Amino acid sequence: VKKSSQNYDLSSYLILPVQRLGRYELLLKRVIECTPKSHPDAQNLESAVQKVAEVNRQINSFIKADENRLKIVGLVKRFAVPPSPPLDKEGRLLVREGEAVWVNRGEKVNSKTKPSHIALFDDVILICKITKESRLEKRLMVDLSEKTHVMEPADGDDHKELSLLLDSGNGMVFLLVFGKKLEKKQWKQKLGEVLSAVSLRKELDT
Repeated sequence: VKKSSQNYDLSSYLILPVQRLGRYELLLKRVIECTPKSHPDAQNLESAVQKVAEVNRQINSFIKADENRLKIVGLVKRFAVPPSPPLDKEGRLLVREGEAVWVNRGEKVNSKTKPSHIALFDDVILICKITKESRLEKRLMVDLSEKTHVMEPADGDDHKELSLLLDSGNGMVFLLVFGKKLEKKQWKQKLGEVLSAVSLRKELDT
């Protein structure tokens, strides 16, 4: 894209209205701070800042939704064969991706056990085989429910410091082994947040 005399490209100009809305909100708040309550424009200023703030919230929501859509599109492109059912379900959020060993509880894990690619959504967790060509193949999709929960392995279990247990709530329990303690901590946090949200949605629906 050809640069302008002010060194802005087209994409910079397109984002300017969005950036300015944020600045307008800050400017209006500053004006309100400097405006006496008795001023005839005080009430109009309060109303204006509320309306601009609402528009900004809507814009941020649209931006996040589009970013999420692009992440899911990028994930789908890694599959040699698109998974079924489709991942781009309306309103679905991709929360976290990464690699970890994923086996049924009780299976042995050793240096030859290959990691899987794991994608955590707000309603399911997808486990994929990583091919030699670095493409993905769907292995399993686990629905998350109010019965799903994450557990720490028992003391003495192999890989305890790097692993988590995921109880699907329907009789299946899986062992996840991560490469680093920090990864385990981050995954445990995100899984906890997603499962809490799943339980809350269930309560609201009943």
